[in-house]
Amino acid sequence: MSASLNVCCLLVLFTVVCYAADQTRQPGAIGSEVVDAVVNLIRESCLFADDKRFLVRLAYVQSHNGYDAKTFRDGYHGGIWQVDKNMFDETHSNSGRLTAEYNIIRNIFGIDWSRVTWSDLRKPLHSGISAALYTILHGGTEWRIEDQAHFYELHFVNKAGNNFTNEAGILDQGCHGNEKLDLAFIIDRSNSLSTDDFARAKIFVRNVVDSFDISPNKTRVAVVSYASHAKSEFYLNRYTNKVDLKNAISAIPFVGGSTATSEAIDLATTNIFTPSHGSRNNAVKVMVVITDGDANDEIDTGHAADRAHRAGITVFSIGVGSHIQKQTLNTIASNPDCTHVFSVSSYSEIKAIKEEIQKSTCRAPIYIDKTFCCTLGECPTLAYNTKIGGVTLESNVTCGLANIYTAFSNPYPSQSFYEQITTVSSETPGVMFINSSTDHTLYINMVDALKSSGGSGNCEICISPKDGDQRNHNIKCYQNGVEVPCPDNCEEKWNLFPKVCTVENLKNGHTKFEHPFSKLKYLMCDQKQQLYVVHCPQNQSYYQECEQCVGEGSSCPNLTVPLTGLVNPCSLENILKGNFFFKYPTDVTKFIHCDVWGKAWIMSCPRDEEWDQHELTCIVPSSYENPCRNYKVGDPLFYPYPCDSHKYIQCDLWHQSFLMTCQLNFVFSPVVRNCVPRNSYTPPTHDPLMVCPDIHAHPTTQQPIAIIPGNGGATGSTYITYTFCGHCQAMVAPCTSDHLIAGEFLFPVTGNRHQYIQCDLSGHQYLKECPNNSYYFDGATHTCVDGPFQVDNSFGK
Repeated sequence: MSASLNVCCLLVLFTVVCYAADQTRQPGAIGSEVVDAVVNLIRESCLFADDKRFLVRLAYVQSHNGYDAKTFRDGYHGGIWQVDKNMFDETHSNSGRLTAEYNIIRNIFGIDWSRVTWSDLRKPLHSGISAALYTILHGGTEWRIEDQAHFYELHFVNKAGNNFTNEAGILDQGCHGNEKLDLAFIIDRSNSLSTDDFARAKIFVRNVVDSFDISPNKTRVAVVSYASHAKSEFYLNRYTNKVDLKNAISAIPFVGGSTATSEAIDLATTNIFTPSHGSRNNAVKVMVVITDGDANDEIDTGHAADRAHRAGITVFSIGVGSHIQKQTLNTIASNPDCTHVFSVSSYSEIKAIKEEIQKSTCRAPIYIDKTFCCTLGECPTLAYNTKIGGVTLESNVTCGLANIYTAFSNPYPSQSFYEQITTVSSETPGVMFINSSTDHTLYINMVDALKSSGGSGNCEICISPKDGDQRNHNIKCYQNGVEVPCPDNCEEKWNLFPKVCTVENLKNGHTKFEHPFSKLKYLMCDQKQQLYVVHCPQNQSYYQECEQCVGEGSSCPNLTVPLTGLVNPCSLENILKGNFFFKYPTDVTKFIHCDVWGKAWIMSCPRDEEWDQHELTCIVPSSYENPCRNYKVGDPLFYPYPCDSHKYIQCDLWHQSFLMTCQLNFVFSPVVRNCVPRNSYTPPTHDPLMVCPDIHAHPTTQQPIAIIPGNGGATGSTYITYTFCGHCQAMVAPCTSDHLIAGEFLFPVTGNRHQYIQCDLSGHQYLKECPNNSYYFDGATHTCVDGPFQVDNSFGK
């Protein structure tokens, strides 16, 4: 398959740009994006920059980010962070200790905290600020979840530290913001620092490196050392694994000399962060400068730092020693200083900084100055240094639907907090102009608008920044990625198109047709009989036998399965309601995906997964009854596993379940919903209808025993019979709570000395046999012995 001319014309039919949304000040707003927006605002304002992720964890534990039904209950105004009235009152009664914080709240947020009432905390920003002030008053927290749980138990909810640990642990702590990272360490080895401090610096760098995935496609690391002069120890493309990298860091020698900080920063900016030395255009660029701040020339250092900032490099500065120059550290670092500058008296105190650098680096934006492309749903936050006169952002996506959020005031714009937004589809490229009267950094976030309904798929989105207002055009054509004059000015000859959008064609499911003049386009009908001209993605042409655009040399992909004998759910009513996904009634491994034109696409789940209509996604099915399937906000997240008291089921917020194991000698208690010591736990009565997997031995030598209620023995006793042996006599069940608590798990079988009963911690009973007929079970020693013996301790007589 080929096309004579591969020209792609982008037609901007209609672009909608909306302005300013701030859910952080909207009473009753909820969700993780709202929480993230509030925490980002609080950190970036320097009100509570050193929160150590406590505010994010606290919001989740207290109210599940507001989704808990009790969050906004009558008579309670604590909001997402559930700040009680007495806690809020402390932020007023201790205003003298919070003078600096009050000033930040007034100057940055325009809020006079002395006039704020408890009922105002229904606004997420006010609830978050109140939680931050209350935490500051009580000394703040450490990084470890266990330490924060102890703080939570002391100052928020009594005896709930374990709950904090369990629920906060559910939050993802990994680095999933920016997978591609170019990281350069600038290490001071001048005479103003001791050899011990230099050794500690290298230990610190190795510890930070441990936090990242070192590989050619993920994190790359370089090191520059400096004293009287700067030296590139190794470049970004030198080491591709963590072991070799850490060995190279350890081998850097200490030389001594003066402090050429500006030369080191310039060397990293112009020599390390270059394509020839391994720097990537689509990677986040981070520089960590470790120094005492006593530079040879403070003015030159400031100019060098400015050059690094303009090059789109996020810079952290870490001051050590007894003669720290704080102003120089502030000059070196990116804004705001409170989240990018650290001062410690020695390198031995620098360990706590590692977590902050890791978290901030994970979320650092990629600075762009030309077209940037990424897969929709995996795009990092972008940044563009605007000039006076503003910038125009042109964007297009190969398929699906994207929302583009922008803001000057928020480094992480989202649906909860943005200044401008535009929506982009394959048929409607976006053009957004953002005006600016000063040089300023614009932050850009490209989000999959169909994420909640299953996602757009493997779609690529591209965005191009152009200085000034460039909205005075409607059509642009490209050939092999280069702009060219548009054939016929890309004006469609509508009067020559065949009338294909007929009721009969739509009734028969025919919605796509060949363009009469170009293989690079095709005609498409919607359910309202409206005709569209659609351009194929670059380097693809339309083929009627495929009813889609296909790349040169490719065959028609088999994407659909006929809906033989099934009703097409892709009705106009469902599409208008936003219902695009449905279960496939005859195969749980498939599902139906509707496109906007009303056509049904039968899709297959990944291997070993099944479609879940409730979650509108494919999931790994559970081998046990999943208590998470009907999870609602406020329900427990931990449940007993009916087949083994050593284990328990943990739910996530997306109705998936995970089988977890308690620590050694602990079992899960359904009462406290936590693992407890075995000797403090009474096993529940086993359900006789429960079928559990045989996990203790081979099926041929061990079978579960069915429990049959009865009253033939002692009062309240239970009788058992072997499910596989109809003539075996009944006997008292040995797997009682008393025996389990006492650690007694093995019992002889009356009438058969070669067999014995083994109990598990859940009260299940398994019939087991000694190795062969020459071995007998001894109830006294609880082992199989060689040779017969007189049984005088049979259980159940």
